[in-house]
Amino acid sequence: MRAQGKITLGIVITTTLGAIALEPSCPSPFGLVAYAPLFVVCRSLGPRAAFGAGWATGTFISALGYRFVPSALAGASGMSFASAVLLFVGFALYLGLGLGVATWLGAHVHARGGAGTLATAAAIPALEALLPNPLPFPFGATLAADLELLQIADVFGPFGPTLVATLCAAAIAELIARYRASRLTIGIGAAALAAAWTYGASRLRSLDAETATTERIRARLHQPAHARSGSAPLLSGPSADDGVDVDLAVWPESALPRALPRADLEPMAAALFTSPKHPTIAGAVAREGPALSNVALLVDKGGSVAGRYEKRELVPIAEPEEGGFVHRLFGVTPHARGVEQPAMEVGHVPLAVTICYESTLTGYVRDTVRATRGRVLVNIANDGWFRGTNEPELHLVISQLRAIETRRPVLRAANDGITAAIAPTGLVVARAPYGVATSLTVEVAPSERTSLYLRYGPVPFALLLASLLASATLRRRRAPATSSAPS
Repeated sequence: MRAQGKITLGIVITTTLGAIALEPSCPSPFGLVAYAPLFVVCRSLGPRAAFGAGWATGTFISALGYRFVPSALAGASGMSFASAVLLFVGFALYLGLGLGVATWLGAHVHARGGAGTLATAAAIPALEALLPNPLPFPFGATLAADLELLQIADVFGPFGPTLVATLCAAAIAELIARYRASRLTIGIGAAALAAAWTYGASRLRSLDAETATTERIRARLHQPAHARSGSAPLLSGPSADDGVDVDLAVWPESALPRALPRADLEPMAAALFTSPKHPTIAGAVAREGPALSNVALLVDKGGSVAGRYEKRELVPIAEPEEGGFVHRLFGVTPHARGVEQPAMEVGHVPLAVTICYESTLTGYVRDTVRATRGRVLVNIANDGWFRGTNEPELHLVISQLRAIETRRPVLRAANDGITAAIAPTGLVVARAPYGVATSLTVEVAPSERTSLYLRYGPVPFALLLASLLASATLRRRRAPATSSAPS
């Protein structure tokens, strides 16, 4: 097969495996092997060609994995579908840059006698962490079918599982190549997979045993069906709780009927919850001038608003700030950004509350837990713009990662998404069927554990990457030359 044909084949196979891995129903092996064909191809390429192959592959994987973006962006923001497609093409090309830079670096290292495939494998999660991404779904989350492999996220954050996946693929690529294969890369890849699985299995056993003896809170999670923001009323008041005795009820984002003037928001909540049987968190939309704000309200048993949180991290493009570039260019409805992270409590249990998109931001969730000392993560969401796509499942997997990173249980109530309760191990202990109007009654154990990631953030991951890149870039020792001249 000619060189160009091999490159094309490597791109096609890697793109196919990567796109399959991004389907939440996919078994983990695809995530562990997806990059191997590209790594094999790039071993024989110069830096420029390797960059092109990586960039093309990354762009295609992003386009297929995030194919739901154009229609959702057009529906949520009000811009034309053509504009949304144009923005999406630029977005996919931008995301592809990360893989292109990683393969370029690997080719440079390989040309200088180092372990190029190992360098590429380490660079991929590094660039995932460094490049701003409006849809931050780390590739390592494709391993969610094997919870053991996700547990290292409590040490290295969400990009730790990505590193396991890329190191495993690098080892496979070197085994396929055979000729002049790097034993260092093969050994590190095998050790990473074994260590991650062993650590994960140990953590699952210890956390399950600990949680079994911990006091729990009971919650009622409500899931309206097929509802988009600003649609018909989702909330019918306290009667919707069906008399179930719980410590907390959670309604999703945009649960109140419509966007209300900011001054009317709390009176409306009090009117809806005239005599609630238990504390309730519900999403609402406040309007002040042309700008909207997504709000989470905590209503106590007396029908008074006991806590209020306004969304601080806005969805790029779909929720532009007033007067910003996107607002002026596309005429998208502006949104206001919240400025405070107030603590909410239910029965002396502090809650860390996030709204929809915020749950995808690992640093933001970590900071929220630290600031509020929250023992339970509560996420209210509206995935109605993504109906019929893989986004609701991806959003749920991201919530599993947040549970592991912070070692906090997650209570998640979604409009047209997936309502679920998640244990601190990342295990989904209960979930509502997608697209069905229903409610879940669940029990979770509030947690005060402090994971390494919660305490130190990205520092352990950065140190690990630095050591791997240093190992990859060291020149391999060559046998000393022997002279054939007569003595």
